[in-house]
Amino acid sequence: MTLLTNIVVAASFVAVTFAPSRGLAAHKPRPGDRVADFTFNDFSGQPHRLSDFSGQFVLLDFWATWCPPCREELPRINTLYHQLKGKDLVVLGVKDEDAGTIRGFLKKHDCELPTLVDSKRVVHKMYGVRAIPTLVIINRTGVVVADFVGERSEQELLAALRTAGISI
Repeated sequence: MTLLTNIVVAASFVAVTFAPSRGLAAHKPRPGDRVADFTFNDFSGQPHRLSDFSGQFVLLDFWATWCPPCREELPRINTLYHQLKGKDLVVLGVKDEDAGTIRGFLKKHDCELPTLVDSKRVVHKMYGVRAIPTLVIINRTGVVVADFVGERSEQELLAALRTAGISI
């Protein structure tokens, strides 16, 4: 790593580690933890529950339209969604921006990723998300099997999904 990269990584660590909690989750779910159920609305305002996907793998992708690493990773997530949606994998984008901003961005970038609107950041807080992009992979029984902060390559994402038990 270059000196500049080390400085940026260290500054990010300090900012995330020592930032005031602002009501964030007291315990961020880690691999091996059972996740709590939550209800969310899609773009049309239709409510859904995480438990609706019981028996399937779930990949939660916390991202934002203004985040450069998120924009880089989004095409990989969208590709995974299309490649694996028939293999018991549910991919959900989790956004704290308004539905119009999200819808417009996804349309402009030809992305069909199912996205939940978390404008009050309830799910962000529940999962202890303090930086984006953050990915959380949940197995069929509702247990976190992997979580990542920062952009991941397609190979890293596929490896994590294989480790979780998804046949690829």
